[in-house]
Amino acid sequence: MFPVMKKFAFIGAGNMAFAIVGGLTAKDSSMPVLPANIILYDAVPAQYVKFGEGFKSAKNAREAVQEADIVVLAVKPQNYDDVLAEIAGTDMQKKIVITIAAGISTEYIAKRIGCCAIVRAMPNT
Repeated sequence: MFPVMKKFAFIGAGNMAFAIVGGLTAKDSSMPVLPANIILYDAVPAQYVKFGEGFKSAKNAREAVQEADIVVLAVKPQNYDDVLAEIAGTDMQKKIVITIAAGISTEYIAKRIGCCAIVRAMPNT
């Protein structure tokens, strides 16, 4: 067993992000991600406390995305336009974007940030 070395950025640090991060960092996972390879950004920094020690935090969504290989958009659908506007213009060509928002198409995201591989996931806690 060895840790995954890719860097993840979670834009939004609410309950769904917390659950996904928990699975990624689980010690019994076949390929756990180290907390140091996870960057969190949330408009409410108090959200970071529940994640515990070792995670990085970013000042804004753009900073988080710039450092990551895989970007997880874990914000509510009504916040997508603001987040996409903030990260638009960031070099996204070699990144994977994962969206967990119902009702926001991958085409909509691609048009606004001009990128890359976009994956839709429908997790359930």
